[in-house]
Amino acid sequence: MPAILIKHKVADFAVWHQAYQDHGATRTAAGALGSLVCQGEDDPSSVTVVIEFQSLDQARVFLASEELARKMQAAGVLGPPSFEFLSTTRRYPS
Repeated sequence: MPAILIKHKVADFAVWHQAYQDHGATRTAAGALGSLVCQGEDDPSSVTVVIEFQSLDQARVFLASEELARKMQAAGVLGPPSFEFLSTTRRYPS
């Protein structure tokens, strides 16, 4: 299953996280199946997100969206995020 790994810094994690939650319906409509959000233990402004998609094409369209760029800026993302395309090969229970 295709996924994207997104890393960026945020001005305020609580503000960013609320904006991320509010954007859930848009991610789902874009083909997202679920996500994992991680905050840096040593650096609380560091955020890593993994989002699984139905297809790699849907993931690419989502990342290229001007709406996503606007939402990230409004949520307090500092600087350009890094993206990596992944393929989920298997899930393990623990």
